[in-house]
Amino acid sequence: MSASWRGCRSGSSGADRGARWRRCGVAERESSVYHSDVKTTRATVRLVLGIVMFGLGLYVAVRPLFTHNAVLTGARWLDLSFAAVFMLRGAMNVRSARRS
Repeated sequence: MSASWRGCRSGSSGADRGARWRRCGVAERESSVYHSDVKTTRATVRLVLGIVMFGLGLYVAVRPLFTHNAVLTGARWLDLSFAAVFMLRGAMNVRSARRS
């Protein structure tokens, strides 16, 4: 153990213990491992959800071309707004997942 490590842990009691551990960087080292796992899991979930949402929106948008103008939700404007919202939200999820 290094001297700075021992100095951080020695004499820590009561309410002072949390402040000493934070100041010595122990909390950051322990939580960084947890947060990196959470970040990758969140990014993966966002990426998968984004791809699924974009695909669903694309399906609803393109479906009338192949089914002779049949609508899925009951009205053409509702199909188009559904498709636009899902494609936009899917693209935003993929973009945020790629950034993290």
